[in-house]
Amino acid sequence: MLDYFAKDGKKCTDFGVYVEKLPDITVAEERAEYEEVIGRSGSLTMLQGDCVYEDLTLAADCWVRDLTKWDAFVAWLRGEGQLTFPNRPGGYYIGRPTNQIEAERVIAAREHRRFTITWRCRPYWYLDNSPEASYTASLSLLNNPGSAPSLPRIKIEGSGSFSMTIGERTMFFRDVEKGIIVDSELQDALTLDGAQLANDKVDGDFLEIPPGLSYIQWLEGGEDDSGAAVSGVVSRVTVTPRWRSL
Repeated sequence: MLDYFAKDGKKCTDFGVYVEKLPDITVAEERAEYEEVIGRSGSLTMLQGDCVYEDLTLAADCWVRDLTKWDAFVAWLRGEGQLTFPNRPGGYYIGRPTNQIEAERVIAAREHRRFTITWRCRPYWYLDNSPEASYTASLSLLNNPGSAPSLPRIKIEGSGSFSMTIGERTMFFRDVEKGIIVDSELQDALTLDGAQLANDKVDGDFLEIPPGLSYIQWLEGGEDDSGAAVSGVVSRVTVTPRWRSL
């Protein structure tokens, strides 16, 4: 049945709300500016960066007959969550409702009320199957099944100074004690227990996993600010990939 949507694993039908029309499967618009050039046909496209997209707007037309659970439905609907739709199984969007919901009685005899819910969502569709994986050897192969770069959470157990590369991006680490966590989605580095920020121990671009096959590799050791050699060791790397598509 394609008559529902779900938020954080719970279906709207649990509240007596049914979907009449699901959101279309939509690809986010690339964020760009266009400038006309004198003497040149068309316009010059200026992208704001690689894989930078606008938010998605998704809308579902719904109906409800029994309003006894209406207040609970509205309370459940509020706030950001993981949104799943049966016409795009195997993953979810992340978004929050943006419109005022008004249930209008359109079939008085049956007491059906119709309304539309509009969500503002992040530009990506996140795949359900994104299990974490651990690596103990450098130059291990990663396979991103999505159509967009993922922004992983990487837990590195090790100490001292080292560097890590995925695809064409490299991060440098120094004075690490026991380990460090790099969260590319949050654009933050954390101590191994996740309790404190550790951005002062990293340099370089936050790591991404490009679509398709790529390698994760690291080099132990490095140099301090004076150019003197310093030691480092990496014993285990655990990647939570967060696969996603457009």
